[in-house]
Amino acid sequence: MRLVELDNPLKADAIMENLRSQLPHVGAKVNNPYSDIRIMSGRDEGINAWITVNYLEKKFGVHGVAPSSGQEMIGALDLGGASAQITFVPKNPSLAPHTSTRYLFGSEYYVYSYSHLCYGKSASQKRVWAEIIGNQSTATINNPCFLQNYELKVKKSEIFTEPCVKSKYAVELIGSELIPNTALPEEITLVGTGDPDQCRQFVQKMFPSKACAQSPCMFQGVYRPPLHGKFSAGPEYGLVVPTMLGKPFFTAFSGYAFVIDHLNFPTKGQNLTRDAVKAKVDEFCRRDWTQVAQEYPASSLEFIAGYCQDGVYIDALLSNYGFVDSESWKNIVFASKIAGTTVSWAPGYLIDATGMIDSESPKIDLGLTAFVTSVVILSIVFVALLVILVFLHLRN
Repeated sequence: MRLVELDNPLKADAIMENLRSQLPHVGAKVNNPYSDIRIMSGRDEGINAWITVNYLEKKFGVHGVAPSSGQEMIGALDLGGASAQITFVPKNPSLAPHTSTRYLFGSEYYVYSYSHLCYGKSASQKRVWAEIIGNQSTATINNPCFLQNYELKVKKSEIFTEPCVKSKYAVELIGSELIPNTALPEEITLVGTGDPDQCRQFVQKMFPSKACAQSPCMFQGVYRPPLHGKFSAGPEYGLVVPTMLGKPFFTAFSGYAFVIDHLNFPTKGQNLTRDAVKAKVDEFCRRDWTQVAQEYPASSLEFIAGYCQDGVYIDALLSNYGFVDSESWKNIVFASKIAGTTVSWAPGYLIDATGMIDSESPKIDLGLTAFVTSVVILSIVFVALLVILVFLHLRN
């Protein structure tokens, strides 16, 4: 919806007004239609996902255990369809632009969050396709980001009307708009050649160099504080990783996790190096689609066909965030679930917006023996009071 709002504000307003008028009549509880039904900002989406990750990891504390400090919180890397978010607690939050304060469970956190619109998985995919076909003039075009012999029919009008491809917003968000060759036909067939190195050349065009007003910067000249956090992974991921203070620790989910899960690493989504992931992606990209299509259910083939380009894109995106050297990727856990719960912004939104935010100190965990003793004492007191009331009643 943020892309719709950007490209066609009147259409976005019409959709939201329709929702505000209809949802209260279909069972949805709406207190204030304009605050309850709205388009969430990318920054808020990133922060809500960060809350989800740290809540599921019990970083906000549990009964009898104090919450973690801001420097021990886990960063969140979210790759959606239209946008990508990076969110974490910086070492010096007071100096950081794009930082806001959150009061959660009695503690205050300064959270940096930035959302790159057009850098989501689907939006970037169309942008890369436009780079590949824009200067061509034939109906059949090789696509190095597809597995060998994979074919996909697309329409020029559908690709080059995307706001992240051809619009003034493409210029603002990525640096340029792409205009197709006038000789390019409307109906196009993309044929995979399985060339990850050539694919990288097209993907890298998503990240043009831009002046940095305040360093350090990530892509598009956006300020990003030095990556910072605590590196530790608990048994929720099936492995216990040694704690390494002073190194960043991030959870990457959504579009990140699906690709890594498909590549089937022995350590699943953790303790991976950039080189190891790149090698696996390259190996997959060079496979023949006719063979791959026989190995998986038909219902999953549409997604699997995109994992070559997705894998190349994830490498480029993370390196442009600052995870450049191979070992730095060990500070990222790729996971779609934590403790059995799917990671998304939605649980974090509920925590931030409802009465689950506790301003009291963590409660004391009594333990079974103390709990039973307390129940017995309260029962004795209750019985004694009952006897006194009966005695007074009979006396009267």
